Amino acid sequence: MSPVWSSPIQKQSHLSKPEASSPAPMHNLYRDSIATLEQYQNAGTAVDMAKKSLQIAEFNVAYSQVYSPIEGKVIKKLMQEGEITGPGIPVYYIMGVRQSDWKIVAGLTDKNWGRIKKGEKAKIILDAYPGWIIESEVKRLADVANPLSGTLDVELGIPSKDNRIAAGMLAHIEIIPSINAEYIIIPVEALVSSNGRTGVAYVPKDGIAEKRMVRIQQFQGEAGGY
Repeated sequence: MSPVWSSPIQKQSHLSKPEASSPAPMHNLYRDSIATLEQYQNAGTAVDMAKKSLQIAEFNVAYSQVYSPIEGKVIKKLMQEGEITGPGIPVYYIMGVRQSDWKIVAGLTDKNWGRIKKGEKAKIILDAYPGWIIESEVKRLADVANPLSGTLDVELGIPSKDNRIAAGMLAHIEIIPSINAEYIIIPVEALVSSNGRTGVAYVPKDGIAEKRMVRIQQFQGEAGGY
């Protein structure tokens, strides 16, 4: 039996023993001067402590159970008994059995994650079928970074389950943000220095190279496919 489940049973067993002598039976013994006041009070304290311990054990049991968000079958067990887990850390790999359970999860940098919204159109190209393009859309954006990769996950729905799709397949996805803006495009070679967000470029002005600080929105090819 698991220690988490055995704990409430032990607490109930311990609780039943003090309750056998308190409060009514012990009160009768105290009233008849067979038990002392200290014994009567100690019995009452033991019952209260046993009840509190039982409540704590039942609370721990309630939060020690793992429920799957979907119907399916367990593919792989990732955590073992006694290991410590936390929010966002998977315990089991479960493959859904419903058509709506099929999805593709991709990790984005925080910069790209901030440009994507739920419902935006996307295209999926599986590595196994490079000529097959699946039209999709963004179903969910993660609220917490993936603790294993440090990226922010985005989920894309698959309109229909095809026999050519299997769990664990790799794919390239292209997400088309709905917010469009006009930017000046310069060759990457024109950047003298860059930290990924800002850079330095020189612009000819009146025959003289003028130093300009530029803010980098994206590098070409970075935002189209994630």
